[in-house]
Amino acid sequence: MVTGARRGIGLAMAEALAGAGADIVAVSAQLEDSGSEVEQRVTKLGRECLCLSADFADRGQIMRLAAQLADLDRPIDILVNNASTIARPGRRAPRRRLGPRRGSRPEQPVRPQP
Repeated sequence: MVTGARRGIGLAMAEALAGAGADIVAVSAQLEDSGSEVEQRVTKLGRECLCLSADFADRGQIMRLAAQLADLDRPIDILVNNASTIARPGRRAPRRRLGPRRGSRPEQPVRPQP
């Protein structure tokens, strides 16, 4: 899975992984479901490409993406975490915390069973 796969480093990583034999799950905030440049490059290399749109600054979209990923027939073996938020002039980047709220008790770590 490559986040931020619509252009730049994410697009290059998706293409390189496909060239090495990996099928790709491409995720980006503004990615077409079909016909995108990343899909064209990956399928040209003989690999499968699933394109999903998700804005990582939006908790609802993250939850929807997680549900879509849970429905896949195969697990995600590689994650290229390349998504980012770009602050544009006149627009502030989101300042939302996605982790636990201050003062909340962290969950206990899961320990593998012997």
